[in-house]
Amino acid sequence: MDNANTERDQAFAADKPAPDQRTDTANMNPRKHRPTRLSSAHAWLVVGAVVLAVLLIFIAQNTQSIKISFTGASIHVALAVALLVAAVAGGLLVGAVGGARIGQLRRVIRRGRQSTPL
Repeated sequence: MDNANTERDQAFAADKPAPDQRTDTANMNPRKHRPTRLSSAHAWLVVGAVVLAVLLIFIAQNTQSIKISFTGASIHVALAVALLVAAVAGGLLVGAVGGARIGQLRRVIRRGRQSTPL
């Protein structure tokens, strides 16, 4: 009976690969691809160039003059210029608020580190 069990165990063992023969995807590619700062900057430059091209096309196609009135003052400007100024002003406002929030969080973290005993 021991012979039958041994033969059966050997038959099952032949179906399973040895631990060093198993396919492990982590061992197949030991270096995982992590983007570097330079590759990220390059990607953002490409995105920025595409956005710039779209903005130039937008400006070229929207040259009609419009009248903008605010609190009694009025001005005639191209539609594209008015929209771009509004977009830039909105972006600056969002950036200022975001920068203030980041500064606030950094101060909180810095205070937390100073009050924590080493």
